[in-house]
Amino acid sequence: LAGCQQPSSGGDSTDFSKAAVGDIVLKDGTFDSQKVKDTILEMAAALLPKEKTDCLTEWMEKHEFFTSPASAKYHANVAGGLAAHSLTVIYQSLVFAPMIFSNFIQTKRAESYDFSVADIFIAALSHDFCKAGFYSVEHKILLQLADQTAAQWWDY
Repeated sequence: LAGCQQPSSGGDSTDFSKAAVGDIVLKDGTFDSQKVKDTILEMAAALLPKEKTDCLTEWMEKHEFFTSPASAKYHANVAGGLAAHSLTVIYQSLVFAPMIFSNFIQTKRAESYDFSVADIFIAALSHDFCKAGFYSVEHKILLQLADQTAAQWWDY
């Protein structure tokens, strides 16, 4: 990324993000939960100091980030869906950032801002942290039952 600090590991953000998502979160929405978790943790370790990675990992484990659904009814509404959704957002953020920031760097205020690939990673990873531990697969089943009951009531 022009104007961004590159990760200390020397990896290129676009190559890193393609490797991260490639065959882990498939186009049909299926994913391997362990690969998703491993990839997120590998990216964190490559981009962040060890103490921050350890703290982040501890928080994600404590708050069920890797096992929570991303929603009750919509996208990634399965166990582990929150982490898979977040990995997809990380990928999209890293892929689109160069295009967006290449225009931003030409503006008058650009020199007032300092950001890095790690900042983009953290923003994308944490965008739905409030959902960690909030939804459950059981919550999804209850909503499905409520929808079925409502549909039956309306048909009555």
